[in-house]
Order: sequence, then structure tokens, then C-alpha cells
Amino acid sequence: MTGRRQAALIYYGRCLIIWLLIAITYLCGMKAYLGTEKNAAVNIFLSSVYPNQGRVEEIITSEQERETPADVCFYWDGGIRKVVQQEYSRQSQVLVVGLLGKAGLYDWKAAGLAEEDRSGCLIDRSTAVSLFGSAMAEGGEITLGGDTYQVRKVLPWKQSVMVIRPKDKETVYTRAFVRPKPGETEQSAAEKLLMSYGLSGSIVDGDIVNAAALIILILFPGTMAVELFLSAFRERKKYREQHKEYWFWTGACALIGVLAVFFVVRYVRIPVDWIPGKWSDFQFWPDKIAQESAKLKLYLMLPKTVTQTEQMIAGIKAMAWPLVSLIIYIGSKGFRAKNARWN
Repeated sequence: MTGRRQAALIYYGRCLIIWLLIAITYLCGMKAYLGTEKNAAVNIFLSSVYPNQGRVEEIITSEQERETPADVCFYWDGGIRKVVQQEYSRQSQVLVVGLLGKAGLYDWKAAGLAEEDRSGCLIDRSTAVSLFGSAMAEGGEITLGGDTYQVRKVLPWKQSVMVIRPKDKETVYTRAFVRPKPGETEQSAAEKLLMSYGLSGSIVDGDIVNAAALIILILFPGTMAVELFLSAFRERKKYREQHKEYWFWTGACALIGVLAVFFVVRYVRIPVDWIPGKWSDFQFWPDKIAQESAKLKLYLMLPKTVTQTEQMIAGIKAMAWPLVSLIIYIGSKGFRAKNARWN
């Protein structure tokens, strides 16, 4: 009896470890997915002719004067530059990002840099510590080239970045961000901006990475739900209608089905861009898939903004951790089946 009890304890202990590993890895994936920030704006990589400082200011002013203005922001890549903190004689290498317009469209955390602020900047924590010895650097001054900027905010970016409002009239902008209006698709918002001001470009985003991460996150609980349903259905078939066990397992099957339908209806949403104008348009889906594939290739090929880089890293983690959970779960089925007598 003692031997059987010891064997049962070992089995349940191993099961506990397996389920703890599954829970931890899956929660890590969920945390990574929830940490991915959905862009409030469409990211447009400009091509052909790039607008300079004067032209961008004209576009922003023109939009502000419209009856229903669009929120826009233009991006300048300043490259890796040296910034200096004169008081402590410290310096650091950072990626300089120049923004004109609504800075919050680039990253919502950058909204603290006012549109008219030409002497302020935003930096990341690592740069703040490198220059000031502390992340509490708000109000401190740093020098970039021959210009001095005051730190408005220190942000939790994972890259060394400095965000400014460019002053040089010859600054050339290579990206644009525009926020779609209510009921407007990302594609139509981008096309409207480009056509209104004689620009050309392509939408560049990593939404498909986040979509893939969500599908993989759903895959594990979906697999478990299917297995539970099939197990309950098999148990139900063992009994006749006059047995109470039959109705118990029938109720279990119904409950699992209702919960699955509720989850799909409540949480699964099809983006507006993926819904055809008419259901008889059978060419819509192949064209849409080809379009999204082209966007993904462009997204992977082109340089990333800070936000895009962090989103891609979080998306990869959100895909990898649930896959680990699923592998552990499937790999442990043999162990659980072999020791089923302890269940």
C-alpha cells in the first residue's frame, strides 16, 4: 500500500510540475502579447519625393485648417549621433528621431513633447542613466551638435533614443503617420493623405505579426477545449439515456460548446479591412492575402522605428511561449496516458 501511495505521489508531483511549466510559459506569452501596443496611426513609408521641413509644416497647417482635420505626424531619421551632457562631461550614442506633428502617433508615450516645443527632447532610461547617472533626468540639458535641448520626459524604451522637433529647414522626412477617422480604414486614411499632398508611399506595419501571435495564443486553450469536448462525448456514449451519468456528460458537452461560442463571439473580431464589400467578391481574399504578404515583406525589409522594433520582439515572444506550452502539453500526454491508473 505504501508503495502504491508513493508511486501516486510521484505521479501527481510530476503532473503538478508539468502543469506549472505549462501555466508559466503560457502566461509569459500572454504577458508579451498584452505588452504589444496597437498603433493608433497608420505608418507610411514615403517614396520617390521626400518632403522637407517647409513642406511638412505646410501640410500640417493645411490639415489643421480643414473642417475635419486628420491627425498627422512626419518622421525624420537622424541616425546614430553623439549627445553630450556638459555639466557632468558625459556623452552617449543615441538614435536621433525627429518628429513634426502629433508625436503621440509615433508612440503614445511621446505625446508629452508639445508640437511647438523646439527646445525640448525625450530620451530613454538607459541614455538618462548614462548621461545623468540617474533616470530622474527631467529638466536636465543635453547637447546635440550645436543645439542644446532640455529633457522633458524619460521614457521606458528599450533602445537608446532621443526624440526632438527638428529645427533645420533642410530636414527631409521619410515617413508619415496618420490616424484614421472613425469608420475609416487604414488604407483609405493613408491614400487620402498621400493623394491630397502629392506624396507616394506604402503602409508598413507589423499587424500580421500580432495577428499570428493571437492565433497561436488561442491555439493552446482551443486544443484543450477540443480534447475536453471529445473526452466528455466519449464518456457520454458509454451510458444510456436513463442513466444520470449520460445527462451529466451531455451537460458537460453543451457547457463546453456554449463557452467556446461565447469566447468566439465576445473576443474574436475580424478587422474591417478583412471584410469584403460584397460576399460574392471571391477574389477579395486572394488579393488581400497577397497585399498583406507584400506588406509583411516590406515591414521586415525596411528599417524599424523604436515602436516597431519593440512590437516585433514582443510579437515573437508572444508566439514562442505558447508554442512551448503546447509542446510541453502534447509531450506530456504519453506520460499521463502511461500512468492513467492514478487518475
